[in-house]
Amino acid sequence: MGYISVDNPGSLYLAAALPTGDWQFWIVTAALLAAAGYLLRPAIRKLRGKRGTSTKATLTVGGKAMDGGKVPPKNG
Repeated sequence: MGYISVDNPGSLYLAAALPTGDWQFWIVTAALLAAAGYLLRPAIRKLRGKRGTSTKATLTVGGKAMDGGKVPPKNG
C-alpha cells in the first residue's frame, strides 16, 4: 500500500483510505456487520410487524372432518 498525500485534500478519497488489501480489514468488517445485524435484529422485527396469525386448519375429506388421522370408510 502506498502513502496517502495530505497536500491536496481533494485527492483524499474514502476508498483510498481503506486498506482493502489487508485480510485483517475484512475480518473486522465482517465482525462489525455481524454485530450490527445482531443488535438491530429486534428493531427490524418491530418494523416489519406481524406477518399474520397462524390458525389451525381442519382436514376434511368429502366435507367431513377427519378425527385424529382416521380414514373414513368408503361408501359403497
